[in-house]
Amino acid sequence: MADFKKDLQRGKYYEQKAVKTLLKYGFSDLKMYDGYIKEYDITGIYRNKKVFIECKYNKYTTYTNKFFIEVMNTNFNESGLTATKSDYYILYSYFDYWIIKTDNLKRALEKHLRTIINNKNVSRCDIVDYIKENGIYTNNTIGILLPIDIIIKYSKWSGNHKKREIKLNKSIFNI
Repeated sequence: MADFKKDLQRGKYYEQKAVKTLLKYGFSDLKMYDGYIKEYDITGIYRNKKVFIECKYNKYTTYTNKFFIEVMNTNFNESGLTATKSDYYILYSYFDYWIIKTDNLKRALEKHLRTIINNKNVSRCDIVDYIKENGIYTNNTIGILLPIDIIIKYSKWSGNHKKREIKLNKSIFNI
């Protein structure tokens, strides 16, 4: 339960960050919600149309150059990308962010899965087993590690939300 509370707190932090980020790109009337809504995290207006936005954070992306995209839960029910009603996803790594239309994210994921199927000779009916074997389970969810270069290709906007500062340990250099 402590992990869920910590994850919820982190999620709210990045949703607040998302609101500030989205304002820069012409979104308005942005609203976050208390509690958990499965289909989206934020609502707003973009180009005079009500839109729904999903906000995700992955701390490992900086190290792996891949972003975990949830597609179902471990009971094989719709979850994450398959359950969302959002129009946009905003994805945060430790330093960077990408804003991508949900339909484009689905296309990117589908293209990546087709590449996996073709390269590994995995049949479509075995894709869930392939996912299991490659350890892409986390917190009762199943997802795909989508390479960042694919996300960048399909993104509408991207940027940095933190400065990349390298802190050197002076003792290593005897300074």
